[in-house]
Amino acid sequence: LEVGLRQRAVELARRRVELARAVLAPDDARRGHALLGLARFLHDGMYREQARALLAEARAVLDAGGGADASLRGRLLAQWVRFYRYESLREYIAGADQALAFERAHPGSDLSLVRALQAAGLAHLSRLDYARAEPLLAEGYAEARRRGADRALAIVTIGADTAEVWQSIGRFAQAEQALRDAI
Repeated sequence: LEVGLRQRAVELARRRVELARAVLAPDDARRGHALLGLARFLHDGMYREQARALLAEARAVLDAGGGADASLRGRLLAQWVRFYRYESLREYIAGADQALAFERAHPGSDLSLVRALQAAGLAHLSRLDYARAEPLLAEGYAEARRRGADRALAIVTIGADTAEVWQSIGRFAQAEQALRDAI
């Protein structure tokens, strides 16, 4: 049921960016968070160019501030990967690898590493590079399972992705088990 909530959220995010630009210094991490909040809504559809500009501006905020805000850097890299998934295979893979390296060095939320492993695995899978995709997805799948049943959605999504790779490289028993675990 569409009740205009997305449109209202975009309007509020735009207003937040306007205020951040007006009152915060160019290197203030809060400004970067506002930019990423709006970019999240605009990365698909007819506003992609605006999203690209917001991501670039958020990166400039981080660079100006010395990049000290790890949560902002992690969010920026994750947004970058989502944006470039349909724009540039080279940028998509590079961004996913960079996001994974960042998450390994600066662990964030309890699923941020799983998400970064999945994104990097899928990036390499999109190039049909099974040798690079399989260990990343398998590690993410194992990590999601290790974290337990309360992480069921992560297990389902990365389990299905991992099963796809295992099926493609002929590891049928592993693929079947991952799919069984996912359902």
